Amino acid sequence: MYSWPEKEDDEEPMHVLKKTQVNVDDVTHINDSLGLHRMENTSHTDTTVTLHVYVPAYQECLTFDERSGHREKCQVVFHQNLENTLELAKEDSPSLPTEQEAETALSVLRL
Repeated sequence: MYSWPEKEDDEEPMHVLKKTQVNVDDVTHINDSLGLHRMENTSHTDTTVTLHVYVPAYQECLTFDERSGHREKCQVVFHQNLENTLELAKEDSPSLPTEQEAETALSVLRL
């Protein structure tokens, strides 16, 4: 977990607050008040899959370069269909999942 860069135009490496190892079937959480997260698979042979659930959904996020702290705004586009599966949304689709829909999708994924 990283602290938020103090200034947008600073060119300083990001500060690591802590590192947490997450194992198979572990669940963890983070929010903006705690810091920024980064996921890494340290294995060169094993596959890793992570599921990030953002509730409520949003359309933009920031990504950061850990070496410089430089931030960049990115578009987030996703949609949940009626079968509780996630699929990439079409650009003209204004529909985003509600908090209840996201919780339903997460409970289906836990089965």
